[in-house]
Amino acid sequence: MKNLKRTIYAVIACVLITANTTAQNKKTPNTGYSVEGETTGLEEGIKVKLVPSATHPSEAAVAETTVKDGKFSFNGRLNEPRLFFVAFGENKGFIPVLVENSKIKITAAAEKPTQTGSIFFKNEVITGSKSHDYYVKQTAF
Repeated sequence: MKNLKRTIYAVIACVLITANTTAQNKKTPNTGYSVEGETTGLEEGIKVKLVPSATHPSEAAVAETTVKDGKFSFNGRLNEPRLFFVAFGENKGFIPVLVENSKIKITAAAEKPTQTGSIFFKNEVITGSKSHDYYVKQTAF
């Protein structure tokens, strides 16, 4: 009788653990990334591209948009974190960011374009990517 009770308790515990694990997997779907940017100092309608880093020159941008009211955004899905450049204009300025499947926020202030049209950024803040935080920590001088 004692062994039967133990067996029943063990079966119930296994069922509860399995049900809990299945419920957690359903609650946390594998969502993609969302990169939302806010910049100051850029002209309205300038093109913004999400360009993969360390690739061959013919690889195209994975996403493209324009700046509207100082804001831009990209959405997609990655198999693993990857370094991208958020390129402004015809590659006149860029911000490196390590993108992962999470909600990433970029804020920066663009300085007035130089004679050559190059755009430089200051006060860059990138939040929401643990991979980017690690990248910044490891590449800091």
